[in-house]
Amino acid sequence: TIGSTSGNLSVGGGFLGAQALKINPANGAQVNFTGAIGSAAVPTGITKIGAGSSTLGVSSSAWTGTLTVSQGSLTINGAGILGGTGAITVNPNATLLVSDSSATATNNRLGGRAVTTAGGLITLIGNPNSGQSTAETTGAWTFNAGQSVITVDADGTAGSTTLTLSSTAATR
Repeated sequence: TIGSTSGNLSVGGGFLGAQALKINPANGAQVNFTGAIGSAAVPTGITKIGAGSSTLGVSSSAWTGTLTVSQGSLTINGAGILGGTGAITVNPNATLLVSDSSATATNNRLGGRAVTTAGGLITLIGNPNSGQSTAETTGAWTFNAGQSVITVDADGTAGSTTLTLSSTAATR
């Protein structure tokens, strides 16, 4: 478990280890990853807990583990990008924010992963630079019980922002 009780904690060298990892910032605190998730003995899964926020702002395209956002918020921005195959789950009272805040548009930051929501909030914000378009395509999307909210925001630019779900299913 990596956590912060107050203020900001930056993890700069990336991390390795073939085990599950929990990120646990307290309310008002942040844990930010400025180093890539490794490509050798990588975490089998990452779970974001705690009421605070976390940010992945570097390319971690080699990482294919599962990602679960259970509390607080997780933001993928800057150069942040995930590899494919591992599923993403966003639980009630949790937020996944994907923000294309790089100088030029970076598409498919979620790596085409399957997504399951169960009352969570997912927001895709397009590139703020004039004329840049953002596109995100996910794998199969499952809506479990609970009110899930998906927001797609073009960020006021002349470009477009598109979210494509490869397939959808709803379970109750």
